[in-house]
Amino acid sequence: MTDQSTVTDQSTVTDQEGAVKNIRSAATHSVSAPAGVVPVVRQEGVLGFVERAGKVFVALAGSRYDRAVEVGQRLSFTEAQAVVAG
Repeated sequence: MTDQSTVTDQSTVTDQEGAVKNIRSAATHSVSAPAGVVPVVRQEGVLGFVERAGKVFVALAGSRYDRAVEVGQRLSFTEAQAVVAG
C-alpha cells in the first residue's frame, strides 16, 4: 500500500487517514547577479539584493538585479539586508 498525500498549502500535508503533517518547502530560486552582490531571499522568492559600495552597503528592492531600485544605504550588511526584507 502506498501512502498517498494531498498538499493543502505550503506548510502542511494531509495523508490518506486525514492526519496533518508539517513539511518544509524546498523551493529554490534562480538568481542572476554580479559577483559581490548578495540576494535577499525568502520562501516566496527574491526580495532584493545587497551590494557593497565603498564603506556602505546598498539595499536594492526587486526580484531582478538589473531592475532593482535602491531603497537605502547602511554601514552594516545586516542592516541593509533588513531594509530589503522590510
